[in-house]
Amino acid sequence: MVVHNGFNFTVLSPTAGPLTEYPHPGPEPTPYTKTVYVEIPDSYEPHPFHITLHRLSATTDKTPHGQSFGLALDGFSSAITYICPPTHTDTFTFTGFHIASPDGTNASRKPMHFELLQLSLDSVSPADVDFAKLGTVEVKVTEIATIGAWPKGKNTVRNNGMRVGGGGGVGKAMVGQVEVLSHLASFGHGGVDIPEKPKKDYTVNGDAPVWTVRYIYRSRAALIRLGVVVKKEERAGFGFGLGWLFNGAFWKKEIKKEKNDEKDFYVSEKNQA
Repeated sequence: MVVHNGFNFTVLSPTAGPLTEYPHPGPEPTPYTKTVYVEIPDSYEPHPFHITLHRLSATTDKTPHGQSFGLALDGFSSAITYICPPTHTDTFTFTGFHIASPDGTNASRKPMHFELLQLSLDSVSPADVDFAKLGTVEVKVTEIATIGAWPKGKNTVRNNGMRVGGGGGVGKAMVGQVEVLSHLASFGHGGVDIPEKPKKDYTVNGDAPVWTVRYIYRSRAALIRLGVVVKKEERAGFGFGLGWLFNGAFWKKEIKKEKNDEKDFYVSEKNQA
């Protein structure tokens, strides 16, 4: 669980509960970002996931209209954001990712999965990809300035960024640009599209910071390669980093130690009630 700016956030399996998290020791991209690593369970099958969040305490003094929550997978943003009123403290769950319709009037909600990285000869151009975003899940929290009903006929529902995941894979030229990449996010496995229209139209407070929770998701073997997970006699299995594969090592032992379970809970230094 990550606590940041008065909310807590969890990435979880719908059937197995919260995924294991590890601290991120590196610098943050902004002063308002909190980053952690999250471990993807070993499996050759796409692994479904949800994201839960809830406000730690009700407040109306600084944010009378509440906040909006936007989800981005590998730098590709969901077409619909969610609004949390300032007095709302119940748990909210991102159960899917919204893909905009061609006419921009609605979006289809699709199940989310972590999928093993696959190489492809026919992939998007590396020039179109933000490599810093690959292998990441981001939840961006913005303060709402004004809010009203969604205008009838408005057609500005859209996704932003380049969609990389989804069963297509990536080219060899892209692999070396991301450190020990093991998975990409994909949408729609085993689910039915659920069309949805926005209910509210709002503007954000341009003077307020954008608070971001960033998950860097990797397989256990990839986390060992990064030095995030340390364990004696660990033998890498599913989802190892492809850079390691190209070096010709299919099985490798790492002599390291177990992580400290006391670090499973992270509190941002900028946490606000």
